[in-house]
Formats: sequence, C-alpha cells, structure tokens
Amino acid sequence: ADPEPSSIQDPCYFWVFNDVPPGESRYIEYRAEMDDSCDCDVKYWNDVNVTGVNDCADPVYDEDMVWVRWLCCDEPCTPDIEVNKKVKEDCSTHPWHDDGVDIDMCDPEWNDWVTFNITVTNTGDVDLDITVEDCLDECLDFIAGSAIPEPSSIQDPCYFWVFNDVPPGESRYIEYRAELDDSCDCDCDVKYWNDVNVTGVNDCADPVYDEDMVWVRWLCCEDITVEKYAFVKLSDVEPGWSKWVEFNVIENQYVEFILYINTSGIFEEIIVEDCLPLGLTYNPIYTMLNGEPFEDPLIIGNCLSWTIIPDEVFTIGGDYILIYAVDVNDCGDWVNAVTVSGRYNIDHWNDDFDSATVHAFGCRENQPPNPPKDPNPENGNTNVDIDRTLTWNGGDPDSDPVTYDVYFGNVKSSFPKLISNQSIASFNPENLQVGMTYYWKIVAWDDKGASTEGDDWSFTTQVDDLSPIVEIMKPENAIYISNVKILPSFIQIPIIIGDIDITVNANDFESGIEFVKFYIDGELKWTDINEPYSWTWQKEKSIRLRHTIEVVVYDYIGNEASREMNVLKIL
Repeated sequence: ADPEPSSIQDPCYFWVFNDVPPGESRYIEYRAEMDDSCDCDVKYWNDVNVTGVNDCADPVYDEDMVWVRWLCCDEPCTPDIEVNKKVKEDCSTHPWHDDGVDIDMCDPEWNDWVTFNITVTNTGDVDLDITVEDCLDECLDFIAGSAIPEPSSIQDPCYFWVFNDVPPGESRYIEYRAELDDSCDCDCDVKYWNDVNVTGVNDCADPVYDEDMVWVRWLCCEDITVEKYAFVKLSDVEPGWSKWVEFNVIENQYVEFILYINTSGIFEEIIVEDCLPLGLTYNPIYTMLNGEPFEDPLIIGNCLSWTIIPDEVFTIGGDYILIYAVDVNDCGDWVNAVTVSGRYNIDHWNDDFDSATVHAFGCRENQPPNPPKDPNPENGNTNVDIDRTLTWNGGDPDSDPVTYDVYFGNVKSSFPKLISNQSIASFNPENLQVGMTYYWKIVAWDDKGASTEGDDWSFTTQVDDLSPIVEIMKPENAIYISNVKILPSFIQIPIIIGDIDITVNANDFESGIEFVKFYIDGELKWTDINEPYSWTWQKEKSIRLRHTIEVVVYDYIGNEASREMNVLKIL
C-alpha cells in the first residue's frame, strides 16, 4: 500500500488524513491477490467507505465499490458442423447445382443417371467423429461401385459414411451416382429428393448436427409435330389442300397455307416461324386459329412469327389448325418451309418443320429498268457550282425495285464506278475543282438482275477568274520594339526596331489559296502554304533604314494579288 494503512482489522484496512483543505484530494493505492480457496468465474466485490468530520457540523459520508473476477482457464470446446450437397447430370463437365437438376429425356445426349457430391466440414474448434447418413428417394437407385469413398455401411435406402478425428477446419468429400428406378411407378416431371444428415461428436460437449437436400427431376419428353399444306384461292372454285399447288399469277387471287400442329404433353407456348421465299409476301386478309380470327404475325424481313399460348379455348385434343394467306409476286417454284417450336418445363424446347410448294406461272417476261434520263445538271452544262448534287430519273416498267451504279471522273475515256447498288437517284461528288470538265453515267439494275446503262453525260464547273483578297495585318502604322507594338508612328509609316512578325490575311472564294510569298526590297524571303500566313523578319546588319515589304498571294488557278508597305527598320 502507498501510503501504508493507519490500522488493520482484518479484512478491513484504515487510513486517516487530518486537516485536509477544501478542494484537495488524498490518494491510496494497494494490491490484492486471489485466495486459492475461492472459485474462478465469480465476481468478488471490494467496498470503500469514507467519513469526513469537522466540529462545525455533523459528519459527512460517501462510499464506492468495484469487483474482480478471475476467469477459469478451461480447454475450448465449441463443436460445430456444416454439410453441403450438390448434384449434376452424369459425371461429365456439366455444372454442379445446389438445389436440384432437370434431366431432359428428349435430349439425345442425355444420360439416365446423376452424380451427387457431399461436402461435410468441421466448423468448430475441436476434433469431431463425423457420421454421414444419406437417404435416397424410393425412385432413385444407388449405383453400386460408384461411391468415393465406399459407404461404411448400408441400411437401404440409406447409406452411411464414418470419418473419425476430423480436425477443425477440415472437410471430407463423398461422391456417388444414382439413377431413376424403372421398376417402380416413378413419373417424369416429378422432383425426387435426396436428403443428407451429418452428426459430429466430441466428448467435451453435446453432438452437433446439420442437413441438406437436393432434387432430381427427369423431364417428360414432350412432342410436337407440324404438317403444312396449300391451296389456291380462285374466283370461282377452291381445289383441295395439297403439298404442291399451281398458281396462275394473272388469274388467281392468293394462296392459303394451313398448318396442322399436334402436341403431346404440356407445352407452355408454341412459336410458329414461316420465312417466305422471294416470290411470296404475307396477305393480311385474315389469319385463323382453330376456326377463330387470330392475330397478325410479327414480321421481320420476310419471316412471319406467331406465338400461341395453349389454353382451353384454342386446344382441341392437343391439335392446332393455323390458316393464313400469302400473295404470289413472281413466277417460280416457291418452297415455303415452316418451323414450330414448343416450350415446356420452363426452358426446354422441342420442334418440328414441314413445307409446301407453290408453282407460280403466267408471268410476263421481265423488262429491264428504264434508261436513266433527265440529268441535272444537264449534259454539257458549264459554269456549274462545285458544290452541286447530281440527280437523274430512272424507274422500272414492271415497278420492280431499282438500284443504281454511279460512274464519275474527269477523264472522258475512262471514269470509274464510285457508288454501287444505291437506291436513291442522286449523287453528291466531293472536292470538285473549278474550271474542270467531269464525265458521268448511271447504270440501273432491277431485283431480277436486269440492267440498263445510261448515256455518258458531262458538265464543266465554274471558271475562277477572280483574284485573291490579301491584306497585311502586321505591322500596322506604329512603332515596334522586338515584335511588340509600343505606340502609334509619328511619321505615317511603321518604325521597326529588332525582329518583327509579318502576318497576312488572304482569301479566295473560288479555288482557294495555294501559297503566299514574302519579299523585302524585291528579294523573296519566304513562301508559306499554310494558314495563318506569316514570316519573321529578323535582325540584320544594314545601313539602309527604309525598306519595302511586299506579299504576293496565289490561288490554285494561278490568279494572284499583292500588297506593299514601306517601313523604317533599325537593326
């Protein structure tokens, strides 16, 4: 103790402090240890009482307490265990599933067995003796010899594995295969569950448990078929349905197709896709499903698509009859194929296809496109603006779609093809030069491969006979020292001391500026081809003070313009 007690009456210790002034404190510090006869994990309290005395009043009191607890030093014993079960199709590279797996019996590559994986982990802090109990549904059969490791014991339909002294943090793995039991009345499209229970034992505490389960479902093989037939809609008679029909393009009206779609099983939706050949187009006169009006198809390009959602209204013994019409636009043997796809069990599909043929005849011989005509600008025109767009007229006597090839250049004997297969009758040539003669022609094509070549046309762009515009921007009528303008000149011409940048503004609105030349006293000093046009006149030793600056500007045709300026230059 510091200070030592004034007196002791075990287990109490007393300290006396006399004449303690107001606001002051006294401090006591001492140590204590645990009596070995006492228990750990128990709070031991320590109380302190103080009394203050002065003759002017009654005594005053206060008290406080704290506790001490020595924790027991036992070995850790918190066992825990965790199990995870997964399943996948056969034993190949198929992914593992934590909840369950569907086996598509319609898939020609499917296998009739699945692989289970059990991972059991000691997640506590002591060693465990672990027992794994895995029980199969009555419709699942364990495949003998497939387990790694082999079961420690079997009580059908349950299989047991025992792992002794598994350290904390370690796992044990089990893998085996099972198949659908064909001997019992087991249905497809049913989830068969597989449960696993694990027990972990250590003498220091009660046993610990965990469980997990997965399911396997063998999907029924839903089936769907389609048969397609056609008949020709005539003005006075309608022949029967057939896989092959004749159609007179001039006399007949349109062709109707009929689809007989048969389903077995439960389909969630049926997709009908019919991509029409070149000579056929959809006729929206009507579409019928099982004798009732049905929606027009979704049309993308030449492909028609319907979605049928099976229900009691449209279902007649699992059959659907879809009828729709098409127009025949050209002669030929038009083979029209249709594909029907049925979706079942959320994301599984089965499909079938069939076709019917329309033999179309009676077409008149195809005529080539009209000769391109009415060129704009007209053939031989002169003084044509260099930003001009070229246009012409074309078309086709059979009203076939027409595309154009554009030939263009400035050499009469050979001008290249610049554009192919464009549908608009216009062309915007780029970077035309003034005063130049250009040659062009158009070749028109229809969608049957026939073409018509137009005449050779020409035009001449406008002639540039205007001189460029030029102005000396610097120096101005001022005094310059080392290229810096100081103040206006007092003698009406620039006064230059040291280096000076001579800058020029030049424009030509016809052919454009080709270059600018800078002269001093008639001597060429610099040629500039890029804007901004400038040249630095540096210091030079000369006894001559008065000089003449001249700039000459040239356009691409050869027109020129110049400006002069007299200056006084010192240094």
